[in-house]
Amino acid sequence: MRNDIVKFIKKQWLLVWIVVVALLLTTLVARAAYETTTSSMEKVVVSTSSQGLLFSSNILVKDGGSTYVPKAFSPREASQYYDVDVYLWNYDMNNPSKWYSSDIDYKVTVELTDSNGNAISAATMGQRSIILTDKNGDTLATLDGTTPTLSWTSSTQTLDYDTDEGTEGKYTLKFSGNWNLDEDIDICVKMTAALFKGDDASKYMDLADLSAVVGLKKLTTVDAKGWQAYVSEKEENVDVNDCDGYNLVVSGSGEATITIKWDTTKLQCNRNFYNNTINSFGTGEVTGPTTNGNIATLVINANTASATTNNRNRYDIQFYKTGSDEPSSWDFVTDDGTTPSGTIWLTTKVEQ
Repeated sequence: MRNDIVKFIKKQWLLVWIVVVALLLTTLVARAAYETTTSSMEKVVVSTSSQGLLFSSNILVKDGGSTYVPKAFSPREASQYYDVDVYLWNYDMNNPSKWYSSDIDYKVTVELTDSNGNAISAATMGQRSIILTDKNGDTLATLDGTTPTLSWTSSTQTLDYDTDEGTEGKYTLKFSGNWNLDEDIDICVKMTAALFKGDDASKYMDLADLSAVVGLKKLTTVDAKGWQAYVSEKEENVDVNDCDGYNLVVSGSGEATITIKWDTTKLQCNRNFYNNTINSFGTGEVTGPTTNGNIATLVINANTASATTNNRNRYDIQFYKTGSDEPSSWDFVTDDGTTPSGTIWLTTKVEQ
C-alpha cells in the first residue's frame, strides 16, 4: 500500500501539489477571516465598555451595595444636621452633553446599616436619626431608633427626558447633629436607586441600579472654624486617577465670600448647581460663573444668619473633566485663590 501511494504521488505530483496549495490557501483565508472577525468584535467590546452608563450619581455607584462612602465634616451643634446631598443624573459624569433618550423611572431605598452594608438594630441607633428629603426640602423618610423597620422605599421617581438638556434629581441625607464623628463611623445608611421597569422587562437594559453605603467621619485637614472649601474625594483619600469628576464642598457657619476659579479646558462645572433649577439660591447668594479667556469664576456669598441664603451652611458643586488630561496628583486644586495655570486646574479662596 505504501509503495502504491508513493508511485501515485510521483506520477501525479502536479495534481497533488495543486491540491496541497489549495488546502493551504483555504486554511489561511479561514484563519484571516476568523482573526478579522475577532479583532472587530474586540474593538466593538472596547468601544462599548468605555462608554459610561447614562444613569449616574455623585455618590451612588453600580454594584455599590457594600461600597463605603464616608463624608467628612467638622463637628456641629446637636440642633444642626450633617447634610449629604445625593444627585442622580440621566447622563454620564464624563460627558454631560449626552443624556438618556427617554424618561428613567426608579425607586429610592434607604436602609440603616454598618459600613459593610449589613443591617443594624434600632438599639444601635439610639437617639440618632437620618432624614431623607427631596430637592424641595420635603421629608420623604425618617430612620431612627423608634422606626419598626430601619428601611424605606419610595414611590416611583422619574428623571424626565428633556430634548434640550440633561436632567438631575436631588436628595439629601440629613444626619442628626448628635452624631459622634469619631465613634459613630460604623452607623451608616445604604441608599439605592433601583430602576423601575414595570411590566416591561426589556427596559433599561443599558442601565444599572446605583447604590452606596454613606457614613460620616471627622474632617481633620482643615480649620473647623468658619467656612472652608475642599474636594471631598481628596479628604476621603480616593486615588486622584480613580475619579471621573470631583465634588467641591463649601461648608461652615457665619458670613464669608468664597471665590472659586477653574480652567475650562480642564474642568466643567455642573450647570445645575448655579442655574437655580435645583437649589433656589437667594438674590446675590451665588453669582457667575463669569469667564475671562479659559478661566471661569464663581462667587458664593454665604451667610448662615441670613434668610436670603435660607441659612444655608453647605454647598456641593460637581466638576467634570472636559478633556483627556489627567491630574498627576491632588495638587491640581489649591486654596490660595490664585488664577489656575499649568498643573493647577481649580482654586478656591475663603474671605471671612
